[in-house]
Amino acid sequence: MKFYKISTIIVGVLLMVASFFHSYGGVYELKKLGNLHGLSNRDIEGLIVGWVWGSVTMLALGIWCFFMVKSIDKNHQSTLLQTTLLGVLLALFGLFGMLYLNEFNHLAGFFICGLLLLVTSGLLLKNKKS
Repeated sequence: MKFYKISTIIVGVLLMVASFFHSYGGVYELKKLGNLHGLSNRDIEGLIVGWVWGSVTMLALGIWCFFMVKSIDKNHQSTLLQTTLLGVLLALFGLFGMLYLNEFNHLAGFFICGLLLLVTSGLLLKNKKS
């Protein structure tokens, strides 16, 4: 199996696993912090809905990676565009989060996943030109 397929699978698995930890761990922490800071139940529920949306989005992006793997061998222009776009967005999100919080933290995982997809895009582009 070629590196760009493996890297796309790795990113997909990481995003899917992260979505579960994000959802289950985050909801508990939101409830705890919301109660600690005196937020109403309605406000806490609203935050939880947004938090779960983030988890569902990560899960969808992970699944999307598996669909991209299936079309990589066909070397479609759309696959190159998808891997590049997702790679740039994940890398920028991870970098923004680390810079905004001024610390190296779990958001580095998004940055690394984005870089893996950008390497994949570069290899796909190289193969397309060959």
